[in-house]
Amino acid sequence: MRVLPFPRPAPPELVSQAVALLQACVAQLERAAAAAGVSTIYLGTDDSEGRTSLAGVDLFPGVLARAAAAVDRAGHPFAFYQRIGFEIVGVIPDANGPGEPDILMAKRVSPQS
Repeated sequence: MRVLPFPRPAPPELVSQAVALLQACVAQLERAAAAAGVSTIYLGTDDSEGRTSLAGVDLFPGVLARAAAAVDRAGHPFAFYQRIGFEIVGVIPDANGPGEPDILMAKRVSPQS
């Protein structure tokens, strides 16, 4: 099998297509989850590359305040998830090593009963 190199940086039209595809996949997941009676979807995304304001720093004390003020510094996936309605609901400091947190996110997909 021959593997073709991916152009760096990626052409904008390719990035737009990939984002649209991912949005459609997440929307389908949300519909399926809601139809199955799920009220909230949770996800986790780590930052072991220093792409957010949560990485490379000691998050203690004030972990939740830092989470509330999180900033995307270099195209971290959490920013994409925020744009489609997910919210940061927690952070696990040092989950992947010192200064490498896990970012926990959630989105309500059907009303609470």
